[in-house]
Amino acid sequence: MKQLQRNKTRYGEAGLNIEERGFVKGQLMNESKRIGDHSSFLKALAEYIAAQLEERPFCVVFEDALKRGWPSNPMEPAKRNSEIRDFAKSRGWSATILEGVFGMRAIFQRLEPDDDGSP
Repeated sequence: MKQLQRNKTRYGEAGLNIEERGFVKGQLMNESKRIGDHSSFLKALAEYIAAQLEERPFCVVFEDALKRGWPSNPMEPAKRNSEIRDFAKSRGWSATILEGVFGMRAIFQRLEPDDDGSP
């Protein structure tokens, strides 16, 4: 719990509400409006994922956050998935993208030294 509190304090300036299981549905969308532009949001998202990966082997990001960085409406699903994977790979992570009844989610993990990030 102390680690969680430290993360809330550390990343509070980035405009994110963080709780142990990840972004609370809806809160990231509201908080991200305070952050500013698209690149600021992606920077804040990257900081959040990095902090989560320091504490556990994976980080799940749900549709509400994904659509802020990669809108699903104007973008083809294959292009959107590719951009999410590129975002992850550029930071030394892999992204597994899953779609289900409750929408899309991306599971980010650190790349192993011999892992090229391909699904």
